[in-house]
Amino acid sequence: MAWTSAPPAAAKCLVKSTERIMNKSLGTIKSLVPRSWLGKVQYRLTPSKLDGFGVFNDQCFRQIIFFDLNYACRFEAFVETGTFVGCTTAFMARNVSAPVYTAEIDPRNFEFAKRRLGGIPNVHIVRADSTDFLASLPLAPTTRTFFYLDAHWFDYLPLANEAELIFSKFRHFVVMVDDFAVPGDEGYAYDDYGPGKQLSLRDFQFHKDPRLAIYFPQRSSSRESGLRRGCIVIASLTMCSFLDGLDCLVRMKLA
Repeated sequence: MAWTSAPPAAAKCLVKSTERIMNKSLGTIKSLVPRSWLGKVQYRLTPSKLDGFGVFNDQCFRQIIFFDLNYACRFEAFVETGTFVGCTTAFMARNVSAPVYTAEIDPRNFEFAKRRLGGIPNVHIVRADSTDFLASLPLAPTTRTFFYLDAHWFDYLPLANEAELIFSKFRHFVVMVDDFAVPGDEGYAYDDYGPGKQLSLRDFQFHKDPRLAIYFPQRSSSRESGLRRGCIVIASLTMCSFLDGLDCLVRMKLA
């Protein structure tokens, strides 16, 4: 049956009721299917998810920081926690020749990212808790390594443990933490999960650790693109001479 004009009110109600039932049924099906299976299907059916939040949150200046750091430091390995769908992972791997190690704990995201990254030879992806992953990295302590920490998400906030594992295990490292508050620039967004869980120097006092040098983006948030998420860059003292010469970063002066 076809209407030559707008369908009657009763028909509209029937359509809406049918849509609600279908959406509810899909939700029920999703709840019954393993998340790993959903990731496999999603990779095939929703290629738009490949974009994720964009490379480094679609932030051009953050990408410049990455390139400058790699050029100056000549990293021998790259490590990422929180693969998500592998957008930033793929970007790093395609722009470096060194191995890229990445871990994702969520089975749905892991299965998606594993398929997305499968054709990139220098990527090594595992499904694991980020702290277990960092503790088992097959890298010597003297390896010059870039770490990108982005595994934090609501109740899962492993940053303190991740950081200490890196600081105690490696001698030559540069760590970039995503979603971190940039002092003096509220335009950079950051994560705040409640008391003691704000990603800032208030709750994660890296600047008080004598083993470390602290850096922030030199460019203001008003001149950044994309999601304008803040970040902090933390370096071992052995790497300071490389970072101090970069005009994309500003070293924090400690009292």
